[in-house]
Order: sequence, then structure tokens, then C-alpha cells
Amino acid sequence: MRRLLLAWLACLLLCAPARAVAHVRSVSFSTWTLVGAELLVRVRVSRLDLSAVPDLSPANVDGYLRAHLRLEPTCSVDAMVPEPAEPGFVVRSFRARCPEGGLLRVTSDLFLDRVPSHLHFVAVVRDGRTLTEQMLSRDRRSLELPRAPTSVAFGGMVSLGVAHILSGADHLVFLLMLIVAARSFRALAGAITGFTVGHSVALALATYGVVRPNEVAIEALIGATIAIVAVENVWLTRRDPWLPRAVLLALGLALAASFGGRHPIVPAIVLGLLLFVGCWFPYVARAPHRARSRGLLTASFGLVHGFAFSLVLHELGLPRGRLFAALAGFNIGVELGQLGLIALAWPIVRALSRTRARGHVLELSSAGALAAGVFWFVSRGFG
Repeated sequence: MRRLLLAWLACLLLCAPARAVAHVRSVSFSTWTLVGAELLVRVRVSRLDLSAVPDLSPANVDGYLRAHLRLEPTCSVDAMVPEPAEPGFVVRSFRARCPEGGLLRVTSDLFLDRVPSHLHFVAVVRDGRTLTEQMLSRDRRSLELPRAPTSVAFGGMVSLGVAHILSGADHLVFLLMLIVAARSFRALAGAITGFTVGHSVALALATYGVVRPNEVAIEALIGATIAIVAVENVWLTRRDPWLPRAVLLALGLALAASFGGRHPIVPAIVLGLLLFVGCWFPYVARAPHRARSRGLLTASFGLVHGFAFSLVLHELGLPRGRLFAALAGFNIGVELGQLGLIALAWPIVRALSRTRARGHVLELSSAGALAAGVFWFVSRGFG
């Protein structure tokens, strides 16, 4: 087992994918501005999502958008106009002329054939006022454009929070590491509470612009939090001093490799991780209460995950007056997603804890999580 875990740590030095895997989920956006009988439409789609469409060249992007983002009944639509690209996105705008007074419906099946969990966010604007924001998905592909303001799509934000955490492999792996290592439901509740407090605070700070997280740093750190928790899970049961030392050695080599890389912020990230790991394991070794130290760790790492959650709300570009409802709905959705995972996984973990397989499950799952965390850290920070 020791050799297996050391091999996973070596992945930090050996694997360097060609490009980073974005943490932000598969999402696209469109804004429909009503001006009399005309519609001014602005569409944003991810370059990563576009790359998943086979044989789609840059010249064919407009045709793909027209075919998969439709306005009904048929309106007179001008040619799409490229807008200045945003980081990670392709932006197009166009003008549509539709019969006055009739009902208009937007239908989107963008990327659903390749990414079934894809979400498309629609904002409808008139006279500078946002009439509604809605989320389209595989289960709800159409939206009737309102002519008057509707209430904030609180339910849509809740659904977004649930979808975000349940479709995010990195968040799920992190939560599973907390579940498999918990010795009691009370200990699990403490760890999850710390995580909830951390991500809720970070989500609020970032959404309201108090803190502006660096996307590369946050996405890389998500992988690091998973790897550190996986190592700690095994170390808490064995207390082998080589485990923290192996992590420090791998991070030291990663620090040397990070200078002159693609992202100038990576050396600072790795240096911070070196300091954290160097201080954390000695602290836990002397901590009298294991549950309290785990809660402190999950609260700290919850800040990182919360900043990652905030990237989704930031992409929506909501007006400040609508942020509170969106923030509350999204956070509730995240909590519901977490509770759903716990409800499914905890009974299984408890059943295994009463057998001889518990130690093997903990070590093997932690090894797998360590591999995933290292991969995400390297691909997002060094890719």
C-alpha cells in the first residue's frame, strides 16, 4: 500500500496534460434584449464545449449556434457578428425581427448530445430591466420570453446548486473522502459543517466582489485539497512519518518545475501548499481532538471550494440587486446536493465499517482520490 500511494504522488511529477480541465461546469449563456419588434441577442459558449463537438471548425460555429439555439415562431434573423472573445468563451451577437405581440419561445439543445448535463442560462432584458433569468437543461429545453418582469428564478438557482455539486467530480470526491474517514455520524457532521461554513463564506465574499479569486489558482487548489485529505485519511490510521515527507518532497519538486511555466501564479500556489502541509501534519499529530482538527481542515478547504462555486455565479453576470436571492438559492442547492450524497453513501460506509473490509476501503478509496487530486492539480496548474 505504501508503494501504491507513493506511486500516486509521483504522478504529480510525471503527468502533465496538454491543457487544463476547467472547473466551471458545462454552461452557456444568452441575453435576449427586447426592443419593440426586435430582439438583440448575445450568446456566450465555452471553447471547451465547442471542442467536444466533432468536426466543428471555427467557420462552422455560427451554423452550430443557429441550429441548436432557436427562436420560435420563425423570425427574420440577421447574420451573427463576432464580439471580442472573453477568456475561455466565444461570443456572438445577432438581431432578430419578430411579429409584435406574439409569443416568442427560445429553445436550446446546445451540446446536449455530447454533454447531457450541459446548462444554458437565458436572461431576458427590456428597457434596461432584467425581466427574468432561467436555466435550460436536458429536462427543460424551452422558455417563453416574458413581456413583463417575473420573480427571481430562485428555484432555478437551487437547481443550479444541486446540479453543480452533483455534476462536479472533484467536489464529490472531496466529500466522499470525508465520509469514508468519519468514525461516527457526529464526526462526519462536524467535518461537513466546517466545509459548509467555509464555502458559504467564500461564496458570499466572491459573489459580492469583496474578494476576486484567481481562477487558475482556485481550480488547481481544488485538486490539492482532495490530495491532502486523501493522504491525511491514511496517515491518521497509520501515523507513518514518511507520508507527510513524501508530500513535501513532491511539492518541493513541483515548486522547482513551476518556475517559467504557463501560469505565473503556480509557484506561489505550490509554495503556499508547502508551508501548509509542513505546518498542518505536525499540528494534527499533537491535536487532542481529531474531530476538531478535521473540522478546521474542512473549513479551510471549504473556502477554496466556495471560491470555485462563485465562478459559476460570476459567469451569470447578475445585477447586484438580484445577487442575494441567487446566492441563497445556489447555496441551498449545494447543501441539498451534499445531503443527498451523504444520505446515499453514509449507510454503505457504516455497513462496511462493521466488517474487516473497512481498512481496505479507506486505503483504496484514498489512493484513488489521491490520484484524482494530483491529476486535477497538475492539469489545472501546469496544463
